Amino acid sequence: FFAFYYLSQNKYRKYILLVGSIFFYYVSDPNRIWVIAAMTVLTYFIALLLCRIKSKENSKWLEKLIFWVGVLGNLIPLFYYRYLNFTLANVGALFHISDVWQKNDYGIPLGISFITFSAISYLADVYNGKIKVEHDFISFASYIWMFPKIIMGPIERYDNIAKAFDNPDISIENTSYGIKRFIVGFCKKIIIADNLSIIVNH
Repeated sequence: FFAFYYLSQNKYRKYILLVGSIFFYYVSDPNRIWVIAAMTVLTYFIALLLCRIKSKENSKWLEKLIFWVGVLGNLIPLFYYRYLNFTLANVGALFHISDVWQKNDYGIPLGISFITFSAISYLADVYNGKIKVEHDFISFASYIWMFPKIIMGPIERYDNIAKAFDNPDISIENTSYGIKRFIVGFCKKIIIADNLSIIVNH
């Protein structure tokens, strides 16, 4: 993927990143890809709506309402897939209900925690006026779906990487520095994993 991305022209790179990220997600978790797609579309249009309402007078209450609709719209899938069974089991234990209903275990969408909080941080920054709303859906979707961070994070704020979508700085120096950091980090993870296995075994 990186070789293809590196050899492409700047104007195509955000499209390549989005297509590559969607492909990565589809291969990893094809049954729940629609959840992330729905969250992406919801967040994009909620942010646009916030931007439009900001220009109107006496609309603070409506602006706040729409913001919280966006936040809850992103939190509901996270709660449903990750915490619903846990909550119901504890409610059942608290009230001594043995046959409390639980949803079927369909698994958890890949990277849903990072995606949820990335979307919420974007909405919060738009709501608080820290960043301008992104009108380009490809750039915004690339931010949400970006596969290098979809599993392990970090939760990157949109303004930190927005410029890179249209003007990525893919120089030989940056590439070599990135490869070096990747190798060092990978080796550190191996060392930590080995040490943990030794501790557990003893």
